[in-house]
Amino acid sequence: MAAEILLPPLIYDSRLVSKMVFAPNPTTDDFLAAVICDINRLAYVTAGARRWAVLDPIRLAAGDQIVDLLYHKNGMVYCLTRFGDVHVLHLPQRRRREPVILEVHTLACPAVHNKRIMQMYGTGPDLNAPATVETLLSSVGSNLPFDAATSFAPPYNTISTFTSVNNIVFCDGNLYQIWRNAACTVILQLPGGGRCRVEHDEIFVLRYDPQRRPYWDIVADLRGHSVFVGRNNAVSIYAEGVPGLKGDCVYWIGGRGRDRGMVYDMKTGRSTPCIPLMDGVVPGSPQSTICWYFLSDE
Repeated sequence: MAAEILLPPLIYDSRLVSKMVFAPNPTTDDFLAAVICDINRLAYVTAGARRWAVLDPIRLAAGDQIVDLLYHKNGMVYCLTRFGDVHVLHLPQRRRREPVILEVHTLACPAVHNKRIMQMYGTGPDLNAPATVETLLSSVGSNLPFDAATSFAPPYNTISTFTSVNNIVFCDGNLYQIWRNAACTVILQLPGGGRCRVEHDEIFVLRYDPQRRPYWDIVADLRGHSVFVGRNNAVSIYAEGVPGLKGDCVYWIGGRGRDRGMVYDMKTGRSTPCIPLMDGVVPGSPQSTICWYFLSDE
């Protein structure tokens, strides 16, 4: 059953919030939410807190900004930037608001007191428990600043600065970046010579491997899985046996300025609408897709 969760107002100078994610299965008295606040800040709130915690700015490269969030598990939120840098927000453990027991005595007669027990949920502390942010590379012992030239294999170290829609997702235990060129077809001049053509709405899928250099490299499949990216938390599903679902595909929202459900087939390198036009529908009619909705976590 769906639950309405009332969040405190986010009081911040710019008030620019581009994406919000919740920890799984939130309830009115047990939830955790994180948002992208401005271009280089994160904010979070937990059940019982009366205000959001707005963190200090994250140090990013010039021109870079946070573009996607992914809640993974155990209070870890992965934050992806436009250039492909990844930071990990370690949130406090979720806590359920404990009920406050009040005893109310009423005078029924001069000699007898009736005791009635009332249960109310307390508001909890004003502030959230503290959280920390670290770079993904610091988990493998690297203290060097992010550098696309060493993080991505050529020519993707150049392409990373031109893709305008980036998402991050876990699939089959591995961390992936999904890049899409949402602007127009471009021809890039590569630093080592030569050119690279990037088509409009072309998608690139890169997998993270902390044991190799560069850490991220392109992949041609998702081992039978498909991923869903958009405004909500990105997820992956093993496609075999699921009616209507194709493996090794990226399901995304957008396309020619409209909010349409699209599917990118990694084998063919093409994107097509998830829902074909029905009889009587004029080609080009808008199909609005807000987010991906899943009936279960399976």
